[in-house]
Amino acid sequence: MNDLFYFCEFCNMKNPIENRTKKVLILPPSSRRGGNSDTLCNEFLRGAAEAGNEVKISE
Repeated sequence: MNDLFYFCEFCNMKNPIENRTKKVLILPPSSRRGGNSDTLCNEFLRGAAEAGNEVKISE
């Protein structure tokens, strides 16, 4: 079985890729609901959540 690793530049070590979820906070640039920025933020949220990250959008 081939294990996947990434190289950490700060600690000069190889680390396993599995279980690398992130906490993502989205700060919408506009308060206008349904606009282009709102749509872009929602699509980013969907993609980040599908990738297994913990995602929150600021109100």
